[in-house]
Amino acid sequence: MNTARKGNTAERFVAKDLESRGFLVGSRRHVGGAGDHIAVHPGGEVWLVEVKATKERFSDFRRGDRLAMKETPLPLVSARYLAHVTGSGDNLAVEYVHERDWP
Repeated sequence: MNTARKGNTAERFVAKDLESRGFLVGSRRHVGGAGDHIAVHPGGEVWLVEVKATKERFSDFRRGDRLAMKETPLPLVSARYLAHVTGSGDNLAVEYVHERDWP
């Protein structure tokens, strides 16, 4: 699978996972700025999510990417996450890493 297809598959997987958790998810793919998804929960919490489908958690989530995420203004009840997707096909899994745990 090529890199673009792998990324698209991971982004769709994360969007569906967030929706299953009650979030309304919007793609930021064609909007400039950080993050692949913005997710809003009915309780008011907002997540800015960067999706990476890599073997190692931070291998393609560089310092500049992390800074751009942290500098993106969000409402008070919000958080920034790396959604690290592993596996392939029907065996995808996602781990959400809160910004406080980024290097």
